[in-house]
Amino acid sequence: MNYTTILGLTIGVLIVLAALAFTGTPVSVWLQPEALLIVLGGSMTACMVHYSFTELRQTVGAVKTAMTGVHHSPKELANIVGDAATFIRARGALAAQPLLSAVHDPLLQKGLQMIVDGQPLRDIEHKLGLEIEGQLAQRMKYSKILEFAGGVAPTMGIIGAIVGLIQVSGLLNNPAQMGQGIAGAFSATLYGVGLSNLILLPLSGRLRQLAQQQWHSDCMAVEGLISIAQQDHPTLTREKLEAYLAHLHCQHPAEPSSQPSSQPSSQSRSQPLGTLPLPAAARKKARPISLRAVKRDAAAHLQATDQGDAIDALLGDAAQPGSYSPSELF
Repeated sequence: MNYTTILGLTIGVLIVLAALAFTGTPVSVWLQPEALLIVLGGSMTACMVHYSFTELRQTVGAVKTAMTGVHHSPKELANIVGDAATFIRARGALAAQPLLSAVHDPLLQKGLQMIVDGQPLRDIEHKLGLEIEGQLAQRMKYSKILEFAGGVAPTMGIIGAIVGLIQVSGLLNNPAQMGQGIAGAFSATLYGVGLSNLILLPLSGRLRQLAQQQWHSDCMAVEGLISIAQQDHPTLTREKLEAYLAHLHCQHPAEPSSQPSSQPSSQSRSQPLGTLPLPAAARKKARPISLRAVKRDAAAHLQATDQGDAIDALLGDAAQPGSYSPSELF
């Protein structure tokens, strides 16, 4: 149960209601069912036009999970992976089959099942990498749906206010009712702005934060599973997990591409994980070298030969944006 989110939403609504009560304004003035219908109904129909019913239903479920669901902390996941590494190291991968029913995290369960089945390391890394990229894209979509609804709600409030003012224009001969009608018309704006800034946008931010936190935890879990699959010592596996835990507070994932690559990379072991910002303590990457540096190194290697012209022509034809290393050219 996420008490902070529930408490924040409740206090925000109560503060607005208390402020209205302190003004002494009658409830009948700002409680306008027709204005509420325009704001809620208009926002809902706009979301239905923009998104499918399945996406909206899943977003409601994501909000419910964000407020009442149980989430494993990164430390808990690290302990589970570390214990699994120790168990598999001592008894073998096949002996870990009974442990799968006790693992409640879907990603961990899937990864351990792949290890028990004896799938190749390359396939395990590639499949789990695509899995966490897809899950991140799905969770970020829920946040964007609420953000879209939060942008529509104030506009619907303005539409409700305009409708109310049009009705008030027929009361010009009755100033007493005209003032009350204007106040009721602007209540629609209050509904729209309040719904957006007190409920929809905060929930959107909460879902985005949870998506990022879960993404970091999934990256750590995948690193641990890969370490188990390549038969690293459990101590080394725990050190890799601790490296992730030390960097979780300062990592920010980039949004995944809409069309993730379905082919495994041939350049490095970490490539299938896409945009994972892996800490240096867990994974080292080669420093990119500019084309100018490549030419300088090539000239140093070939200054005593008469093949310089041929190599310069080769480098000129191969010049493309990106990073190069001398080992790739010789």
